[in-house]
Amino acid sequence: MKNRTEENADSLLTREMENIPFGMKKFKSSRWLQYLAVIGTNVAIISTGMHYGWPSNAVPLLTNGTYRFTLTKTEASWLVSMTFIGDAIGSLIAVASVKPLGRKRLILLSSPTLAISWLLLALGPSQAYFFVGRLLGGTVDGMVFSIVPPYLNEIADVEIRGFMGAINMCSFAFGMAAINWLALFVTLDTVGYLAAGGALSVLLMVPFLPESPQYSLWTNDVAGARSSLRKLRGKTDVEEELNEIAAGISVDGRGNKLVDILLRKRLRRCLLVLFVLNWTTNLSGAAAIQAYSKTMFDKGNFMSASSANAVYYAVFCVSSMFSPLVVDRFGRKQLLVASAGLAIVPLLGNGVFLLVKSWQVDTSRVDFLEFVFILLFTVTHSMALYTLPVAIVAEIFPSDLKTVAMCILNVSFGVISTGVVLLFNWTYYSYGGYVPFFIFGGCLTVGLVFIILIVPDTGKNRSQDENSQWNDEESVSR
Repeated sequence: MKNRTEENADSLLTREMENIPFGMKKFKSSRWLQYLAVIGTNVAIISTGMHYGWPSNAVPLLTNGTYRFTLTKTEASWLVSMTFIGDAIGSLIAVASVKPLGRKRLILLSSPTLAISWLLLALGPSQAYFFVGRLLGGTVDGMVFSIVPPYLNEIADVEIRGFMGAINMCSFAFGMAAINWLALFVTLDTVGYLAAGGALSVLLMVPFLPESPQYSLWTNDVAGARSSLRKLRGKTDVEEELNEIAAGISVDGRGNKLVDILLRKRLRRCLLVLFVLNWTTNLSGAAAIQAYSKTMFDKGNFMSASSANAVYYAVFCVSSMFSPLVVDRFGRKQLLVASAGLAIVPLLGNGVFLLVKSWQVDTSRVDFLEFVFILLFTVTHSMALYTLPVAIVAEIFPSDLKTVAMCILNVSFGVISTGVVLLFNWTYYSYGGYVPFFIFGGCLTVGLVFIILIVPDTGKNRSQDENSQWNDEESVSR
């Protein structure tokens, strides 16, 4: 039975909803607060994406002697790498601080930290300021991607959970594209000021969001969890969902360390899925292609490198919106298989084209093919392989281990992406441009097989409890 305090809360919420005009009642009881959470948290992700897109136009300026200080190519490569180093640091910080601070507070802390990182890049008089700014930006990226996907997954209705999970990577892509578009019209310093202002806008939305109900139960705050659910669902009767969440947390346990994942068979299966998705996504070469896109486009004669780069990022941004629009209508696994299978074709196709070109065959009339193959890879890779792994990882791990899982995902992303970029640079210039594309195509083919065999289908009809609770006897490839 409910106590008097709970009855008063029910009565108050009911009266508040009765006072809303008829046309707004549907809005009040709908998912507007969940969508506000998507917007508010993804503003931070856009800002971190801008950090990853910043080097493509900044590095040439910093190394050609026209900026207020000059970097050597070696110093510039380390400057680019600082975000990957910071990503690992931020992920570890998130794991250590998520329980005492909560997901919402960590998201709020990301806003001023991001603003400071951008102001260091806009105002810094020497390279030391830039290194610190890039490190801070990467640190926040690690924190945000360890916190935001689990938070959105936990507050979302099951019907839109796929959309809210996939939109994170779309926002990241938009941030990468936006900074490259801005660089065509404003100075590098102005870009920093604009990005700092955007980062601070997080403070206009996130304070109004409730804490995750799962986090509240994880910290034994049952009243807080009930209050959050009432706000998110727009109704007073949330006991059934509250009990389901509590039961899931009880089954999953309350550990938050890597040892909990390694010692339990079901969680080791989840970890295997995480690595398969991460390795397949990153060993496809997407990070290297993004980093060297302008360099590759510079060799073409049909369009300027700057124009081709702008088109590339526009296509990248638009195509990344595909999966959020359809993910809740189809299974995640089906989209991943289609995306990976289709992305293999342009990788190998570009490898063949560059191999023929290395034989001194006159390809001047079809030089545009390299650009077309790269665009086709971007479209097919972005439609699911780029956007869905983060969402799936947030779905399959229990609430009290989501942050640990995202930490592992982010750290491995940083390590693999760094290796992929170095591999591309070495093979592209030492052995020929076709070599890395054949390697990436081969890796993606192997990854496709593992996706088919290992990755589960966390479709729209599976509840959060079903997604994160496989039986030990159950096949992980179900």
